[in-house]
Amino acid sequence: MIKAIIFDFDGVIVDSEKYWRREEKKFFNSVIPHWNEADHHKIVGMTMAGSYELFKKEYKIAISLEKYLEKYRDIARRVYEQCSLIEGMTVLLGKLQKATIPLAVASSAPGEWVRHILKNQGIIGYFRAIVTAEDIGEHEGKPKPAIYLLTAKKLGVRPETCIAIEDATNGILAAKTAGMQCIGVDFPDGTPQDLSQADFVITNFNELSVERLQSLI
Repeated sequence: MIKAIIFDFDGVIVDSEKYWRREEKKFFNSVIPHWNEADHHKIVGMTMAGSYELFKKEYKIAISLEKYLEKYRDIARRVYEQCSLIEGMTVLLGKLQKATIPLAVASSAPGEWVRHILKNQGIIGYFRAIVTAEDIGEHEGKPKPAIYLLTAKKLGVRPETCIAIEDATNGILAAKTAGMQCIGVDFPDGTPQDLSQADFVITNFNELSVERLQSLI
């Protein structure tokens, strides 16, 4: 039986990916020569500090970490002022709550953003645990499994009894390395990602039922 379902945040709960792509492109074009979509695909699901380390290593970017994080906070404010819940999210949460399946969020985003949006959208009460960037080590973000292992621990369940729902390659790898089953989401406005390591892929939440989820464990 499923002991918990753990949701990623950006691109799974909220339709923020299209806004992230637009805002990040403006920023990265100013600090990284020859910035392209392939570079963006690499950082989906990573923490802000994790993406900085990647670009520092690959491009020797001159901007300081402090300035980088400051710019990212400005980007986030604009992104989250525009985004809304993914279609079908509220209905799915209601079904899972009725089935008494514990729910959690595991996001690489800072907790203040995640909690603010969940509260504003009226769904924060569905989640028994919310684990974000501040809860793990600076260099332990996805694709490392730390965030999923910690979320399972906070819920008091074994990782192998959990299902993660992810839209990013890094997130899927994190969930699978933690020993969880993982559903990949390929929504119309999402950032194209390699979802091949997911146990199966959906294109909308109407494809999920409690029975189908139970069949994974």
